[in-house]
Amino acid sequence: MKKRVLSLLLVFVMVLGMVPTSVFAVENVPFTVTVDGTEMTEITEDAIAWPDFMMGGYTDLPIYTVVVPYEASEAVMTFEQDMQWTYY
Repeated sequence: MKKRVLSLLLVFVMVLGMVPTSVFAVENVPFTVTVDGTEMTEITEDAIAWPDFMMGGYTDLPIYTVVVPYEASEAVMTFEQDMQWTYY
């Protein structure tokens, strides 16, 4: 019985590993990224606790990550509205 449960768990992990990462793409991103004429759809979102000196405490700021292929010659970010952004 233990072997059967373990094998079913491994099958589940293998099937989940075959799901394209675009399924987990973030929706409602406030910008688009076009790399060499192709729009990037694999954008991940995270948050960082940023010190709020005016109010005290911390504010959660969204952080978006876009992976641009190394061989890309041009990446263009287009924002829906004026925003502050940082390039790392």
